[in-house]
Amino acid sequence: MRFLASLRVVSMYIYFGAAIVNGLAADLSPATRRHEIKDPPAKKQKNGFPTTETALNLHFVTHDTASVRFVKAEHQKIAVWMQSDICIGCKLLSVAHLKKDSDNPVALVDTQWALRISVTDLDADYPKRNNTFCELYYHFKQDGGYNLTVPATISFNGTDVTRCSTDLVRNPTFADTAILIVYGTVFLGVVCAAVWVYCIKKHFIATSLPVSNGNIYNFSTDQRPGDEAPLTTPINKPNKMSQRQKSVDTFRGLAIAQLVCGVAGDGKYPFLAHSVWYGMTVADTFFPWFVFIMGTSIHLAINILLSKGQSFRTIFKKVVIRSIILFILGVFIQSKNNLLTLRIPGVLQRFGITYFIVASCYLFSRWLLARRKTERTNTCFLMFRDIVDYIELPVAALCITIHVLITFLLPVPGCPRGYQGPGGPLVGINGELTNCTGGAAGYIDRAFFTPAHLIKTGKIVTVYHTKILHDPEGILGTFTSVALCIFGLQAGKILHHFHTASGRLLRLVLWGVLLITCSAVLSKCTMADGWIPINKNLWSVSYICLTSGTAFLVQALFHVLIDVTRFWNGAPLIYAGMNSLMLYVGSEIMSRYLPFTWQPIVGNHAEYCAIAYWSMTLWLIIAYVAYRKKFFLKI
Repeated sequence: MRFLASLRVVSMYIYFGAAIVNGLAADLSPATRRHEIKDPPAKKQKNGFPTTETALNLHFVTHDTASVRFVKAEHQKIAVWMQSDICIGCKLLSVAHLKKDSDNPVALVDTQWALRISVTDLDADYPKRNNTFCELYYHFKQDGGYNLTVPATISFNGTDVTRCSTDLVRNPTFADTAILIVYGTVFLGVVCAAVWVYCIKKHFIATSLPVSNGNIYNFSTDQRPGDEAPLTTPINKPNKMSQRQKSVDTFRGLAIAQLVCGVAGDGKYPFLAHSVWYGMTVADTFFPWFVFIMGTSIHLAINILLSKGQSFRTIFKKVVIRSIILFILGVFIQSKNNLLTLRIPGVLQRFGITYFIVASCYLFSRWLLARRKTERTNTCFLMFRDIVDYIELPVAALCITIHVLITFLLPVPGCPRGYQGPGGPLVGINGELTNCTGGAAGYIDRAFFTPAHLIKTGKIVTVYHTKILHDPEGILGTFTSVALCIFGLQAGKILHHFHTASGRLLRLVLWGVLLITCSAVLSKCTMADGWIPINKNLWSVSYICLTSGTAFLVQALFHVLIDVTRFWNGAPLIYAGMNSLMLYVGSEIMSRYLPFTWQPIVGNHAEYCAIAYWSMTLWLIIAYVAYRKKFFLKI
């Protein structure tokens, strides 16, 4: 007891010390104050481009920007229009009027995506063939300097517009150096660890100890410790699953480590950050993968509880309590405490609802199995018992059907039926889609929660200039989240029911390929032109098919490396996976405090990468220490 009391006192001093240091740093550093307290809007010149922000104002000017000087004839009056390629289907925006020679002709432009540029006469209401000097579609590079020369006259021949000529005057830099160094270092560390364990260390052990084949796995005969249970083993009896759970914990650790990294900024790379609306990035996989693993864990956890003799009523009470705690915890860890504008949807809230529905369905299936008087043992049934013995897959099909029907059939006032786009004033011909953000999903959330209780920020606001709110963790997306979790539950059944490694791997890979194929068909392998585009904000059917399909393949890979061949023990990710709740909640709360993060000083990719991966490394160390101390935060 004295040790625990001392530990609490030390923890309290560390917490307050970190808060004080962080506060002093915020007070003393002008650069820090710039990011902590939002700058007032940059003062633009009366004409010309702004001097302290990008032309489209997509992000800070400390990274992913280039300088473009517009070279025009003397006393030529022009208007410059731009739009980013990531704003799919958007109109061009007027960003500057260059009337006098004294107007600032240098634009700071974004280099994350290609830009569409049009230069028109000053009085043009929108770029057309008869009022445009030139136009350009170009992907500028970071820190590059460019001259864009505008023709002196409009060459209108009724067909194509003249292409603006560009000249490179300052060589750009490679923007991805920092992330390549990070992952190159990780890869080199993995290679060195493998060489040490399987070449050097194993060699010395083999020369000093007698040879034993007792723990060597023979893939051809599919026999190893823990796999000797026959197919006819009753499902409600204890089974040796601890080894198979290691791959699940490691997979969960991968997802939570990347979520922690995302909370800390993820290096500010567009391919690591969340997608704006359409398509999918690396960051868009980890949240659904975590939901997938939650489904896998539901099967393993409930099976263990039943094997210990706990009743269905007792387990259901635990499911209800855990779901409520997850939902309340998600509401409480927000940075705002204004009850009038408190965000109701959220990540842990979706976890709680999804967990309750899927765990309840699986528990009901197990209750039905327990009431069955005869055990079916025919070969055909045993091959597909993970499918035909349960009600979860029909529930997943029902959830997907409900999601599709509501998306395409629910009438949204003033919007096309079945609309799945971002809406906003930039999309459409005359702004008719301004109030259509999110289609049916956004309409339901705004009606149920009211806009006051939805998320207020997001890239969609910056890029598409949307006027109404959309929450990516809304009600309609919960249906597909349930389906995704059930796919994870299916992976858990495969890992548990089938006693041969080849049988498990074949099923995992087939499920993965099937779901990825469904996603490709629904999206037509395009960003926005498919029947159901891949969309993380809407949790569209094609999105959950793609993420669950890749999750099946990753689970198969981890199963081979960890459970079958035992080539890898899962470290250090397995420690994070065994304490995932502690890492997620802790990173959300401590993301604004030293030593986990700091306010950027330079603000380039290298510093953002250092912040993100330092935070992830620190939390992995904390997870390892908690594992050694046998501390696991569970609810």
